[in-house]
Amino acid sequence: MEPADLANRPLAELLVELHAARATGTLHLERARTTKQLGFADGFLVAAESSLPREALIARLEDAGEIGAEAATRARSLAKERRSSEAAALAATKAVEPKRLIAAMRERIAACALDAFAWPDGSARFEPGTAANAAEARALRADPLALALRGIARTWTPERIALGLHADRARHASAAPAFGEALRRLCDDEVAVLQLERVLDGRRTLETVVGLVFREPLALAGLWVAHRVGLVALADAPADDAAPRAGAGAAGDEAPPEIEIEVVGAADSAAARGAARARAATAASASRADGASPEAEEMRKRVLDLYERIESGDHYALLGVPADANAATIKKAYFKAAKQFHPDKLARLGLGDVKAQAAEVFAALAEANEVLSDPKRRKQYDDAVASGGSDDQVDVALLAQAESFFRKGEVLVKMGDFRGAVELLERAAKLWPSEPAYHALLGFALFKRNPPDLDAARSSLEVAIGIAPEDARAHMWLGLVLRAQGHVNDANSHVAKARKLDPSVS
Repeated sequence: MEPADLANRPLAELLVELHAARATGTLHLERARTTKQLGFADGFLVAAESSLPREALIARLEDAGEIGAEAATRARSLAKERRSSEAAALAATKAVEPKRLIAAMRERIAACALDAFAWPDGSARFEPGTAANAAEARALRADPLALALRGIARTWTPERIALGLHADRARHASAAPAFGEALRRLCDDEVAVLQLERVLDGRRTLETVVGLVFREPLALAGLWVAHRVGLVALADAPADDAAPRAGAGAAGDEAPPEIEIEVVGAADSAAARGAARARAATAASASRADGASPEAEEMRKRVLDLYERIESGDHYALLGVPADANAATIKKAYFKAAKQFHPDKLARLGLGDVKAQAAEVFAALAEANEVLSDPKRRKQYDDAVASGGSDDQVDVALLAQAESFFRKGEVLVKMGDFRGAVELLERAAKLWPSEPAYHALLGFALFKRNPPDLDAARSSLEVAIGIAPEDARAHMWLGLVLRAQGHVNDANSHVAKARKLDPSVS
């Protein structure tokens, strides 16, 4: 991406472009004496740094009243002493509960980016690179399209938004089949989405649609983003009245653009990994039928084997070196692996079906090399592994990975896939055993799974309540489990406790 003048090429356009390019690296923003660095991994925003003191993580938590002055000072001192991030220092001092720390880090990334939408001018340049920590990136990533929509709605005038749609104003606009599903992932305002679905009927010109939503900031911003990513279909003639309603969908509809939502992704879900392996196996059979080389088949197998190892977080195993390997051995192993799994080589072998998995393997190899090649980070990593994850920078990475598993398990619970949820929630609880929410939801998923494991469900819920005695949901769920086991009096006691703590719990 060429350097940009934000007055002529706004941040919203850059975010859409970087997402479409699945870019990995850093977007440097500068205006007067203010600088910001927005980190991207595979097109998603995963990190942010700012020269503004008020945008520092500790300052934000202190200003919000979530940590006191003493805790803030202690965390700042530790970060300075260890030369670590503020997030690492907060994790090490336990100034903030783990789940809240991850949420605060995500909120800070979004706030840092949204603040730059208000800049009337400034410069931007993108520097390609690698994501520093794959596990942390997966847990923290924010959808740049959702941020673009929010930023435009907050800071752009209606006239400015309309100007961005001017070139296609005379064409007739309809919602692409995936429009409603995709836009709901970006915008939590159902009224705005429904309004756009209603007016994007293929009979109106884009100019008319703009006029109908001109006074509705979220709808107008949603229209701008949808237009940029191809969710608005344009035609030179009005649609036939008998055509299907926009957004209704049909068999064979195109999939929506890849927009981040807290669902199970191929990187973290065991089920998704199994599906990826199944797809690759099918592709392998087809390749053999087409006369694919033994080298290609062997490479496909190696990619998928390493892909399944990523979630273990074992840098040594990923590089295939012993824990006492010296720096030269680690570097040699990394260069050998990176050369083997480079996207260009896979393309030459015709392995496009495992391109996504290979990209994650390539990023994980780079992360392992970066950690193990830095003596300080390697010691922190080794100490954390030996102690179950208690030191600063590795602490944040482990927590981020646990939170990623939890978020995806939570979505599976909502979808009714309790078996898949158990697999993810067990990983979350194992990685970060001090978080009660992980144990509580695991207990509920074990209870709802078919067949249920009542003893294990009860054990997990009791652990959750032991850590957080005032967790109303955990008490309610434990009551359900106890009732299923025939312990009616104990069950009633926990249900009563739950309703006392939170009358709305169910």
